[in-house]
Amino acid sequence: MFCPKCGKDSNGLCVNCYLEGNQLNFKKTEVSLCSSCKKVYYHGEWINEFDKVIKSIVKKNIVVPPEINVKKIDFDIVDRNNKRIFLRIYVEGKYKNDDVKIEMDAGIKVINKTCEFCGRISGNYFEAVIQIRSDNLEGVSDIVNGLNVDFVSKIDETTNGIDIYLTSQLYAREIEGKLKVRGFNTKTSVKLIGKKDGRDVYRIYISAKPPMFAKGDLIELDKKILQVIETGKTFVCKEIDTNVKKTFPLSKLQKGEIIENPDVVDAIVSSAAPGKIQILDLSSYETFELKNNSALKSGDEIQILRFKNKVYVV
Repeated sequence: MFCPKCGKDSNGLCVNCYLEGNQLNFKKTEVSLCSSCKKVYYHGEWINEFDKVIKSIVKKNIVVPPEINVKKIDFDIVDRNNKRIFLRIYVEGKYKNDDVKIEMDAGIKVINKTCEFCGRISGNYFEAVIQIRSDNLEGVSDIVNGLNVDFVSKIDETTNGIDIYLTSQLYAREIEGKLKVRGFNTKTSVKLIGKKDGRDVYRIYISAKPPMFAKGDLIELDKKILQVIETGKTFVCKEIDTNVKKTFPLSKLQKGEIIENPDVVDAIVSSAAPGKIQILDLSSYETFELKNNSALKSGDEIQILRFKNKVYVV
C-alpha cells in the first residue's frame, strides 16, 4: 500500500504527510508568580515547586494530533523574563507502527503578583512575637537559623536577646515547643489589636527565658548534691554521693539551691578497695576516704567538691 499524498510505502498517510497537516499546538495559558519570593500560585495556594507546576501546565495544555499515541512529553525552559517563560517541548510517541519525535516552541505568560506571605512581610504584618531573653543564644542558634522565612516578618536584636516577629501564631507555638524542649521557660501575653469580620483580633507575645539550671551545674536539693547532666522539658541529674542518675521536672529542681562558685578541685585516687577509695587533694595534699560508687581505680585522676565540711567525687 502507498501513501495517497506522497506515494511512499505506507498503510494510509505516512507519518510525515500526517504531521504536515496535524501539528502540535499549545493553548494560550498563564502562570502567577510572586515577584518577591518567586513562589508560584497553583491550585489555590502559593508553593515553591516551580518546575513541577510548569510540567503540569505543559502536559495540560499541549494538544497532540489524535493519531499520535503519546509515550513521553518533556520540555526545556529556553529563557524567561518577568513577562514570559519560553519553552521547547518534546513529544515522543507512535503513529501506527512508526516512532514519532516532535518538537515545538511555546510560551507561558507570566502574571506578577505578591503572595500573601510577602504581602504581610512588606507591610510589617505580624501575629506573634517570640522574645528570647538570653545573653548566650548559642544553645538555640539552630532553631533561629532554621526558621521558615515564609513566616518571619523581621528579627530584632535587643540588649539581652532577640525578638522574632512572625506572621503566624500557629508557627510561633511550634517554635515555642522547640524552645521548651531545650528547657526554656515560656510565658504568653495577649494584646487586642482590632477587629476582623466582627471578631476581636489578638497578637501574642511569647517570652522565652533559658532554664535556671545549665548542664554541669551543682544543686543542693533535699540535703543531696545533684549535678545536671541533661536539660530539656525534664532534667537528668546525677546524685554525686551515689552516682545514680535521676530525672527531675523543673518545678522540683527549683526547690533546690544552685551551688554558686563551687569549690571543685583536682584530685587523684591514691588507693582503692572494694566499696572504698582514698583520694589525695592535689591543691591541699589532704587525703580523704570516700565510698567508691564509680568503680574508680588507684591512679585515676578525678575532681572533688568540698561543700559544707563534706567531700564528694564530681
